[in-house]
Amino acid sequence: MENPGGGAAADDNKAGDSSVADYGAFEAVLPTALGTLTESLRGLTAEYGSAVSDLRSLRQEMQEDTRARVQHSKELEQELTRYDQMIALYMKSVQDLRRNAEL
Repeated sequence: MENPGGGAAADDNKAGDSSVADYGAFEAVLPTALGTLTESLRGLTAEYGSAVSDLRSLRQEMQEDTRARVQHSKELEQELTRYDQMIALYMKSVQDLRRNAEL
């Protein structure tokens, strides 16, 4: 005659043996997994450092470009001011010539 409770106890023992075996397998691969994870993190850290360096270089280039554009804008503004002055002188000369022609 079978013992219905005995079967469950035997299954629990098998499950316990399986858990110990699983833990042993886990323990065996843990150093390799941690090593792989560490190497991956090192790689990501290097990529992050490289990206930060690239962004800093790009920022510096953009600042220099902005400074150059601002300087160029100032130069264009000065040139436009000179043209405005020349146009004003030309218009005054035209008015003077018209007044002289009427006399």
